Amino acid sequence: RRDEQEAMKRLEMEAQAREQRRRRQQQHEDARRRQHAERCEMETQETHQRKVDAVLQLEQEAKEKQKQQQIEQEKRQIERRKLAAAKQALEEIHQLEKQQQREALARQQLEAEQQQLKRQRDDAVRQQIELVERQRESRQRHFQREVLGAVRSRLQESSERQLLSLEEHRSALVIVDEKAQRRTDHLTKWWRRWQRRIKLYKRLQKQKTIAAVLIQHAWRALVALRTLRQAQVKQQYARAALRVQRGWRQWRHRNQQTLMKNQQTLEENQRAAAAATTVQAAYRGYFIRNKLAAALASVTVRPCVFVDGDEFEYDEVDLDAFLGGAPEIDDDDDERDDVTGPLPPLPRPGWADPLEEDEDRGGGGCLNTSPHPVVPHNLFPSQVDVLERGFCECLPLKPPAAAVTKASSSSLYKRMQNAIAHGRKGKKSNAAAPKQTKDNNNTTVVSSVTWSSSGRKAKKVNVPSLVDRLRKTTAATR
Repeated sequence: RRDEQEAMKRLEMEAQAREQRRRRQQQHEDARRRQHAERCEMETQETHQRKVDAVLQLEQEAKEKQKQQQIEQEKRQIERRKLAAAKQALEEIHQLEKQQQREALARQQLEAEQQQLKRQRDDAVRQQIELVERQRESRQRHFQREVLGAVRSRLQESSERQLLSLEEHRSALVIVDEKAQRRTDHLTKWWRRWQRRIKLYKRLQKQKTIAAVLIQHAWRALVALRTLRQAQVKQQYARAALRVQRGWRQWRHRNQQTLMKNQQTLEENQRAAAAATTVQAAYRGYFIRNKLAAALASVTVRPCVFVDGDEFEYDEVDLDAFLGGAPEIDDDDDERDDVTGPLPPLPRPGWADPLEEDEDRGGGGCLNTSPHPVVPHNLFPSQVDVLERGFCECLPLKPPAAAVTKASSSSLYKRMQNAIAHGRKGKKSNAAAPKQTKDNNNTTVVSSVTWSSSGRKAKKVNVPSLVDRLRKTTAATR
């Protein structure tokens, strides 16, 4: 047995080892497959990412090429403008140099002419001076003798005129030099101003390029921020929709729970009202039976006198037979009587019947001590809340069991009322019967029944008139 047990244990251990090896192989195979699937997925993602990067790189390169082309075009335009401006400036400089050369040549010519004129003038002056000196010497002797003073004055005037002419010529040369200097200064100022404008234009172009780059960066950041804000707004809308849906579902669930509770409460109220109606109907029947029993007892005790003067006493009356098989007083009223119709309204909570002075019974008053509120016999949808109308419509509106048979308290009460009405019509001239009578045995007989279906005090029923009516009917039948 030990060998068999050891063999079984070894076989179980080998089977467990094989099962573990198989599980390890299966786990290894699953891990390898997962790794292969992850590797394939990563490769596909990498290829897709490379494609996307390549497309983005191509788009970026195309954009960069387009930007470079635009920049090169702008550079070419700027270079063309610079070359045109430089060419124009060089032409102006060449023109200025040529003009300066012309002015220098003219100045040199003027100086040479001036020098020649000066030499000629000096020669002429010298010759003239020599001539004048000769004449003066020749004339000096003549004029010294005759007109020395007049000659001296004329010579002085002529020398003054020559000096004035020289001064005028010198002032004209100074004016020409000043004009040339002014033109040179004006051209120099214009050249400097043009250079400043070129530098300002370059600086403005550079600032425009920087501003365009900054505007592009700001626009891209604004677009990214707008996209992020739109995504956040969509996410907020989705969260708000989820919250609204969750709140709506919770509110609907609470509303359904409230409706179910209201329906349960209404059903409980209906059941309580039906039970209260049944109890009140039974109590009414019991109370009416007691009243009728007291009335019949008073009739049987008191001797009766008919119209013809006969006196006799009734035998003992079976109360059940009297209540169950009472003769119909008014056939038309019985035909109009609806047995299944609604019952008369119930008394209010706390209603009490006035005490009857019945010494033998010790008082016939009682109180309605029902713990349930008084409700109508039939509940219609118009008398309940709007929310409970649909539930009330589906409820069966059945009359209570106390109103099914003809021997119910409501039918008997109607018969008594009709009988009392007929008796009063027949005996309008007669005086009302006394309420209480006493026989030789000092017993008090109840002569009236008081019944009220509400909190108000109802009219009193004259029981002797009903008894007289029954006596007359019985006598006529006999």
